[in-house]
Amino acid sequence: MKLHPFMILSVLVLSPLLARAGTPPPPATTNLIRNGGFELDADESASVPGWGGNDGKCDIKRHADGSAYLVVANAVPNESAGCGQNLELRPEWKQLKVSVRAKIEAVTPGKEGWHDCRVALAFPLDKGPTAYGTPFVWKTAAPEWTTYTKIVDIPAGAKSANFSIAFFGSTGSASFDDFTVEALPASTAAELGWGQEPLERESPVREAICLNGLWRFAPDKAAEKPDYWGVIRVPGSWTSWGGMPGVERRGQGWPAKWPESFHAWY
Repeated sequence: MKLHPFMILSVLVLSPLLARAGTPPPPATTNLIRNGGFELDADESASVPGWGGNDGKCDIKRHADGSAYLVVANAVPNESAGCGQNLELRPEWKQLKVSVRAKIEAVTPGKEGWHDCRVALAFPLDKGPTAYGTPFVWKTAAPEWTTYTKIVDIPAGAKSANFSIAFFGSTGSASFDDFTVEALPASTAAELGWGQEPLERESPVREAICLNGLWRFAPDKAAEKPDYWGVIRVPGSWTSWGGMPGVERRGQGWPAKWPESFHAWY
């Protein structure tokens, strides 16, 4: 697999952001993220409990009701700021359902395509290069509190997942709350909510179905075999640009650079 520049640098950038736990991973029915609500305030060293990070660039603030949230800010161009956490994985887990509530006050992207605000995810592998995922990306401000959710496949052989909330090579300020990760077995269309799109009643004798929801999706070329089809959310983006929802499940045999495809089939 050809490494993107982000993949190479993120090994260096993400490592100091990660906090490791000395206890076994919790059951899959619980939130796998430690202190995902950020209610445990920063200690005297300015570290956020449960999270490794850049001292002084990750801080705990309070909502009007007194509940806590995380603020990540960076004012120095070409530098990175953020915090992260390492999760131990179990063999029976096939996917991770990632969710976070976020408010992006400002983002000034850097020179590279990955110089932005994002929730980044890395899966170190014993054999082969580290596998990367980017659940959520923000290249522009999103000033309203919004909940973002995405299901990410766990690569075969992955024993841990490294999450980071960060500005990579960019400047700005962003707030985060209610960060949750749930382990899932292999998903099916029904488990993802297929066919549960909302109905809008236009009159006593007429209803209209909303086309928003889960669609079968094939990048680059028409699906010649059933297992080539993946699943994507509509509306959404297969590049997950701007924190939009995107591909929920990949098909078999997709090209390595499928996020760069110029056309696709729904």
